[in-house]
Amino acid sequence: MNGWEESLVETSRGTFEVFMKGKGQPLCVTHLYSEFNDSGDYFAEVFTDHHRVCLVNLRETGRSAKAAEPHHLSMFESVLDLEAIRDMLGYKKWGVAGHSTGGCLAFYIAFTFPNTYTFS
Repeated sequence: MNGWEESLVETSRGTFEVFMKGKGQPLCVTHLYSEFNDSGDYFAEVFTDHHRVCLVNLRETGRSAKAAEPHHLSMFESVLDLEAIRDMLGYKKWGVAGHSTGGCLAFYIAFTFPNTYTFS
């Protein structure tokens, strides 16, 4: 293992697999439709010197919850899942970083929950 710790986070919206590494301010890294494992992620690794990085497997990836309905895989539902995960991890705020659809999610989050995310 490359120092990434696996956790299963139980929320009111289901259970989600999260891999964590690093110290400092919390930072969520995720990607729609891609799966993370304990080998981490090249993009996320660069943040671990200054952040507690949380690689989140969204619905239908890894050991995370399955979608009961097709709309549960939408960006809006994914943002609600991320809010539930952030809350259960005990973070009042966390940053978000992403590329490709992860970047689209970050943009969506900025408009949906601007008070619980930090952006720089």
